[in-house]
Amino acid sequence: MQTTQRASAAYQKSATYWSVRLGVERALGILGESGKQATFNYLQKRGISEEKIPLELERFTEVLREIFGAGSTIIEAEIENNIKLMESLYSSNLPLVAAVQDLRERESD
Repeated sequence: MQTTQRASAAYQKSATYWSVRLGVERALGILGESGKQATFNYLQKRGISEEKIPLELERFTEVLREIFGAGSTIIEAEIENNIKLMESLYSSNLPLVAAVQDLRERESD
């Protein structure tokens, strides 16, 4: 448990963590401010705070699918685009969760 907490704390200080947080924030902005806040409120009710989104990305994408159905793919693509821009145009054809995992592994090397 402590090892997991330490790894999580280290990740929260990483560039990838902040790229994901900002990428999500910007992507949800396409919904407008009230739509973005409504989404964050729903996520919070499901136990996913803004701070936890990069740590629980798989759950986050599942909840996005609950909220938006097939439309969640548009938001996920926007998150990916934002992350790519912040990560020096990181090139990947991986889905969002796998791409972030790949970035985390590259960062720890």
